[in-house]
Amino acid sequence: MTPGKATRVETGRITTDHRRPSKGSTIVVVIWSLAIAAVITAALQVISFRQATIGREQLAQVQARWAARAGVEQMIAIMGYYTENPEPENPMQMVDELENYSVGEVLTGSWDIRHYTDGQEWAGPMDEHGKANINLLSSMELLNLPDMTADVADSIIDWMDENDEVEGMGAEEEYYINRSHGYTPRNAPFRSIAEVELVAGAWPEFVRGEDWNFNNRLDPNEDDGNTTWPPDDPDGILQEGWAAMLTTYSIDGGMGMSGLPRLNLKEATSQEMMGRLDVDEAQAAALSNFAGQDNAQLASLLIVDLADLADTGNSSSGTALGNSMRSSAGTSGQSQQEPSPLTDDQLRLIFQESTLATLEQRSPGKVNVNTASAAVLEDLVGFEPDLVNGIIALRENRLGGITSLVDLLEVSGMEAGMLASMGAKLDVISNVFTISSKGRAFSTGTEVEMVVVVDRSTLPVKILAYREQ
Repeated sequence: MTPGKATRVETGRITTDHRRPSKGSTIVVVIWSLAIAAVITAALQVISFRQATIGREQLAQVQARWAARAGVEQMIAIMGYYTENPEPENPMQMVDELENYSVGEVLTGSWDIRHYTDGQEWAGPMDEHGKANINLLSSMELLNLPDMTADVADSIIDWMDENDEVEGMGAEEEYYINRSHGYTPRNAPFRSIAEVELVAGAWPEFVRGEDWNFNNRLDPNEDDGNTTWPPDDPDGILQEGWAAMLTTYSIDGGMGMSGLPRLNLKEATSQEMMGRLDVDEAQAAALSNFAGQDNAQLASLLIVDLADLADTGNSSSGTALGNSMRSSAGTSGQSQQEPSPLTDDQLRLIFQESTLATLEQRSPGKVNVNTASAAVLEDLVGFEPDLVNGIIALRENRLGGITSLVDLLEVSGMEAGMLASMGAKLDVISNVFTISSKGRAFSTGTEVEMVVVVDRSTLPVKILAYREQ
């Protein structure tokens, strides 16, 4: 048998041809195998790369999220500290501290907290008391908002009031039902400014302006003209609409400037008033009678003569001191010693440490004269432009800002009667802030933003609203 040749074997009709395989076909098979393996390997690499990329993106998302949350927690911690340890002579110290820590870092990312108001960008959270609470405004006051019309203003009042009677040119339940809106007026206070857009005629462009996502920041898509939604003027300025002047979150009351819960004058004893407010017995009795009057407002003490309240019999508190004074006066026929007028220092303490409402009765918040814009003070509070300029000059020229409504009497042209009538709308401290915290991951630059509304009127500090974007 010759080597290299096939051997042919015949057995009956069956013929078997044993041949060696061709080297060329073997190479082809090997090449195809390698090609298939390369394709599978490449596919696995692509899948692995995509999964790794997704994993990195998800990790970066988590890192950015927790960096943003770290900024929120930093703000909450500062608010909690100053609620327990306030600075009576410097109510703006907490705001300054919030600004100082508005930018910070954790191990894997950073946070940046800022807001846009009054025509420029500011570090730190947005003070909701720098705006007017819409739930306290009348239709006439609402008409001072830009682009506001009488029918919309009346419809806003109809949305808030408890009845189904149409206010002027407003709209009640029948209007919404006939237009198949799928909802009717709440007949209760607004819960958010976004809710105002449900009111007849209150279009989003009026409410939001260019701040389409309500984050109080000038985002790139809000400063690029018509390139992306929303339509805007690419002028580097955020036009905020009514939301720049209105809020629903502000809350009245809160802790006193001593760090203690405010003293309710309707329920407090004379000893408590004397201890907290630095008043004498006669003044405490008069304050008790004052608190018992219907519709009493603390700001009225700027013009009230305590002597007229010493023995009016109007007190509903029935304190022992008040009763003893009335009893003695009735039996002896001799007048009791009249209470001395309240000094400015006593008025400051009363405004800082007392209230006429219980925790359950707390109302929407007042405007903080230290942080309100000129437009809010003029258009929604009602001060004349010269007085607004004086208020802003006063707060800017004082290191700690305005510490009491009493200080406003230093403004040229400010009269006690005027201030007493507007005092129900004003305060010098704030309870509620909106924190717009943008977290950024160091690894990829991924960003996550949190918008959190917090209330420091009670401890611990509470989160009223929370969203991510």
